[in-house]
Amino acid sequence: MEQIGIELEQAVEIILNSVDEMERTQLIFTKEANGRILAEEIYAPFDNPPFHRSPLDGFALRSEDLTGASKAAPKSIQVIDTVYAGGYCNKTVKQGEAVRIMTGAPIPDGADCVIRLEDIEEVPSE
Repeated sequence: MEQIGIELEQAVEIILNSVDEMERTQLIFTKEANGRILAEEIYAPFDNPPFHRSPLDGFALRSEDLTGASKAAPKSIQVIDTVYAGGYCNKTVKQGEAVRIMTGAPIPDGADCVIRLEDIEEVPSE
């Protein structure tokens, strides 16, 4: 079988040999930077928002509580609160507990993961 293409290292060499190094830079306002190339990396001085937030709707809990969980061997976890985007949960998630959480809401203390809503089967408490 005939090989098509080139090795990665050869491709990188071709690319590096076909571009020129930037010879000059300009200092401009950020609003004028669209379509330009940065001369150096920029970093925000702080995170915004300044907290860990949920990337999706689901349940915030401790990942260690999921050890061994599967469809054949589900784990039961008690939901202790609900937190919406813009809201706050003042409870700490402990072993066997979860907080229902919406996208953008701050992840409560004690929780280190969020399981998406579609991956959970809610069972009414007795």
